[in-house]
Amino acid sequence: MFSEEERSQVRLLGRLLFVNPFGEERQELERRLLGRRYIRRFRVWHRLNGEMSANPNLAGLEVLCDQLAERGLASGASGPRLSADWQEAWDLLVIYWLFSHYSGPMSRNIYLEQASEEASAGLYDDFLRDYERLMNGVRRALPTEYQPELLFALYHQAHRAFNYIYDFIGGGTTTAASLRCAIWESIFSHDMRRYYRQLHSRMNEMTTLITGESGTGKELAAQ
Repeated sequence: MFSEEERSQVRLLGRLLFVNPFGEERQELERRLLGRRYIRRFRVWHRLNGEMSANPNLAGLEVLCDQLAERGLASGASGPRLSADWQEAWDLLVIYWLFSHYSGPMSRNIYLEQASEEASAGLYDDFLRDYERLMNGVRRALPTEYQPELLFALYHQAHRAFNYIYDFIGGGTTTAASLRCAIWESIFSHDMRRYYRQLHSRMNEMTTLITGESGTGKELAAQ
């Protein structure tokens, strides 16, 4: 179904889904995936010069994901059933594809404030068609554990969290990066996979305590 190099890329894209987007590990995975095409613009992902998105590697990652998905669909529909290990890898490739392709409209919808959830809900029919086309485009031994309605809700939540953290916590220093990472993990925990499987319906029961000297931005972090 894939060459050895492509197998490695599929697995790395799966890892990319679950890392903290504001940490250094994200940049290292992007470098490994893109090789010579990787553009090192910063050590950690943050707003630069007021730009809405300052990560120049997103387009290259989307192209790579498209190529892997097309290759998988071309051979997966008539090939042998996927092993449990490769079924999980394929599922994560599909999830990254969906996240990447719906990132633009979902991010734009976040800024519609009260209308953001309704606007994102209008994307669901197209999202579901793409989900079913990709998830069911290979021969599966077992159904996927990743359900479209929960994935879609998580995408909306992740885009909302990312954009607010990205917009309001600026700076490329280690301190600013650590603060962005900590805020992200206060929402999703340090394990995004576990959040999807177990914690998404329970995190509202957990309290985050924000401490610091007066004037250090506690209210900004809370928002």
